[in-house]
Amino acid sequence: MDHNYKPKAVETKPTATDIDLAKQIIRTAITKNQQCFVPQINKENNGRVSHEAISAATSEMTKSKELRLKEDSFEHDWEYILR
Repeated sequence: MDHNYKPKAVETKPTATDIDLAKQIIRTAITKNQQCFVPQINKENNGRVSHEAISAATSEMTKSKELRLKEDSFEHDWEYILR
């Protein structure tokens, strides 16, 4: 018997409610500074929704052209901007 065994976390798809909440979190984070980076979104999220929900929301918002990603050469990261 392996006493160090840890079961794998069950990965679940984010629900539509989680994605909607994630979109609101992203909008709030961006609105506070007119643009933001992932750390600001994570700070605004404060563990309310999963990383998968944030990722799905970002993808949906980009496809619907509500969100624009711009590469920031100084930070070497993606900057999130509402259109």
